[in-house]
Amino acid sequence: MDIFLGTLETDLEQPTIENRSPVPGSRNASIDTAVAFDVLDVGGSGVSAASLTVWFNADLVYDADGGGFQVGYAGAVTSILNGYHFTATRTGGFPLDFFAHVRVLVQDSAVPPNVTDNTWVFRTRDPDVAADQRRLSFSADVMVLVGHFKGSTVFGPGEARESTLVSDGAEDGFAAGFLLTTGNLRWVKRAGGTDRDSLVDVSVFA
Repeated sequence: MDIFLGTLETDLEQPTIENRSPVPGSRNASIDTAVAFDVLDVGGSGVSAASLTVWFNADLVYDADGGGFQVGYAGAVTSILNGYHFTATRTGGFPLDFFAHVRVLVQDSAVPPNVTDNTWVFRTRDPDVAADQRRLSFSADVMVLVGHFKGSTVFGPGEARESTLVSDGAEDGFAAGFLLTTGNLRWVKRAGGTDRDSLVDVSVFA
C-alpha cells in the first residue's frame, strides 16, 4: 500500500484594490474624471471577474453578473498580471463641487471565496476655489468633508452606518467623517434651514 503525505494550502488572502484614481481623499478631481483601479490577487487563487460590482454613491455603475456597465456609465475591464484593471466614466461627467463615494465589491476564486469590500471618497473641483480650501480636514484616524447637497442623498451606501440626509431647503450643508483606514462612513450631519445653505470650513481637533 502506497501512502502519500502532502500539505493542503488554503487561500485566505482577499483580493486587493490598488492604484485607485482619483486618489482617495482628493478634492480637486476634474468633473470629467475617470474612476480607475486595479483588482489584484497576487499569489492567490485568482480574481473572479464575474463577481465584480462597482457603485458611485447610490448608483450601480458596473455589475459583471448583471449586464456589465449600467445606463449612464461606460468603461472597460481588462486583464492585467494577477488581476484586472477597471476604468469607468459618467455620461456628462460629475457635477461641480460633487462628493463622490466609490465602492468596489469583488471576490477571488477560492472555495469558499475571500471577499473584498473596498470604498474611498473624492470630490470634484469647486468653482469657488477660495471657499473650498478648508473643506477637507484630517485627524489621526478620520477625514472630515463638508459641502452641500440637495434632495435626498445617501452617505456610505451599503455600509454598517449608511445614512440618508434630506435637505430642508434648496440646498443644505453637510459634514461627514470617514475612517482613513477603510474610507467607510463614521458619521454625517446636516446643517441649514429653508434657504440655500452650505458648509465651507472645517477644523478637526484630535
